[in-house]
Amino acid sequence: MSLSYKVSVLAQEHTRLVSELAKLEYAPGALKTAKTYVADLKTQIIAVSAELKAAKKAEDVTGVELHEFKHAALRNITYRATGQKAKWDAKASKVERAYVDARERRVNAEASLRSLKATLSESEQNVETLTGEVAQRDALLREQLQMYSHVFDGPTPEAPQDDQLEWIVKRNEEESKVHQAALDLETQTLASLQDAKKMLDNCLHKMQEAQNRRDTDLLSSKTADMWESQAITAAQIFAQHFESAYATAQRSNPAVNALPVITLPKTDPNEVRFNNIWDNEQVRRVWAGISSVKETGRALCLEITRTEERIKRAEEKVEPVAEALTRARANLLAFRKTTFEAFASQAAPPDYTEEAHAAAAAPPPPPPEPVNAPPYA
Repeated sequence: MSLSYKVSVLAQEHTRLVSELAKLEYAPGALKTAKTYVADLKTQIIAVSAELKAAKKAEDVTGVELHEFKHAALRNITYRATGQKAKWDAKASKVERAYVDARERRVNAEASLRSLKATLSESEQNVETLTGEVAQRDALLREQLQMYSHVFDGPTPEAPQDDQLEWIVKRNEEESKVHQAALDLETQTLASLQDAKKMLDNCLHKMQEAQNRRDTDLLSSKTADMWESQAITAAQIFAQHFESAYATAQRSNPAVNALPVITLPKTDPNEVRFNNIWDNEQVRRVWAGISSVKETGRALCLEITRTEERIKRAEEKVEPVAEALTRARANLLAFRKTTFEAFASQAAPPDYTEEAHAAAAAPPPPPPEPVNAPPYA
């Protein structure tokens, strides 16, 4: 089935898609602007609400002062009797003016708040409408891409430029997958290491608890022995969980190095202890266990730092590759749209760009490296 025939069959549907997409071209940008405006309105509402609260408080305070001033008959008579009528009138005017100003401030804040809330409601409705239009546009774009895929995918002798642009897209997709897989691997590794660190922190906490139990009982009583044994047992459990989480990270990512082995004291209920406050073998064992956990913790923190650095390098590689893929897809889409319209109008297909020609003339890319061995390691 020739390219010309496929285009002729779908020409009318293509015209409809292009027309509807043109009507919705403004939607993504308008939605972004509308969301920013809504966020600004919410910020203003918070500020005006605080202003209204302060205005109400000021109105209450000045209202009480005005009420007290108006009902201070004795003070009024005293001022007038002593010839200080002007002073009294000035104070009364000042108190009344403060109340009027506070009330006006409150009224203005309420009006502003009502206006902002009304505007916010309208803006949120606008965002909802634009969101629907963007979703409609995305659906039309998918439909358009499916149409182009049906018409152009595979060898197209009548438009060989499409094959070259399609190859560029596939090459960029493969490269993007490799780098994204490497980033995902390092991100997963970091999560496993952070889980392992939580277990190691708990292990250290329990070992320190065992030390504290012993330090608070210098006579090595049975109760202290029991508490110490329980804490050490809990530390051993956390150490096992730590080793399991770290082993998961090592299995998935060869870049993760081995850590010093944690050595914790053993707990034997049948052990007969001859401890005293001057020479306590168990105390030395606990101290050695704490030192072992801390040594492993320092090495673990170093591995976490290294993983974060690898993630940063991977992100630096993912971004330009993703941008290149976006450009390649845009070039392919633009060429297919123009070619479709050219064939629909029985015109000659467009010439492909020099960039596409240079990319097509380039040698095939090497096969992607395995995910478990990221190229930046």
